[in-house]
Amino acid sequence: MIKKKILWFVPGVASADQKAQAQADGLSIRNPLVYSDDAGLEDCDGVTGMAPKAYAEKFGLIDEPEGLSWSEGGLRDDGPTVEEFVAVGYLAANYPPAGYASRSSAEEIAAAVLAQADNGKMKVDEIRAALTELGVQFDAKASKPDLAALLEMTRETVKVKALLAEKGVEFGEVASLEDLKALIPAE
Repeated sequence: MIKKKILWFVPGVASADQKAQAQADGLSIRNPLVYSDDAGLEDCDGVTGMAPKAYAEKFGLIDEPEGLSWSEGGLRDDGPTVEEFVAVGYLAANYPPAGYASRSSAEEIAAAVLAQADNGKMKVDEIRAALTELGVQFDAKASKPDLAALLEMTRETVKVKALLAEKGVEFGEVASLEDLKALIPAE
């Protein structure tokens, strides 16, 4: 019987429990935060966890074995920042990874999303996917600059709504960005 090599990508230093679980399930732990696009890919039969995009695309992302779900028992707080998440090849629009609490502010996430859109790293399909994930309807024939602007406006709206909610200010869900900004209390 040939033993399969499955890489389990765990951001940061793996805990003793994670190491024991990995050994019990025959997984090899790797840290995605040390991955570099310039480095070659380690040969394996599959990947799980927070695998860098290049690994997931080449070897296929598989579900974590029973008992290794990071979302059980609440969100983990030791995941990557949005900067680290993007550095290993993921879209900022998909931050934070499943099972992890955000370690970045809404402003940092919005800036990372916009940076990818602005510098051409985000493809039109990726911008469309981010808009769809946010529940935003858009014209399928819209240009990349128009879609990027819509994504930027949506992220700004989310940021302003979060600020208003934090300050206890009530607002209508269908209010325009300008209307929402007008509700921000003066400090």
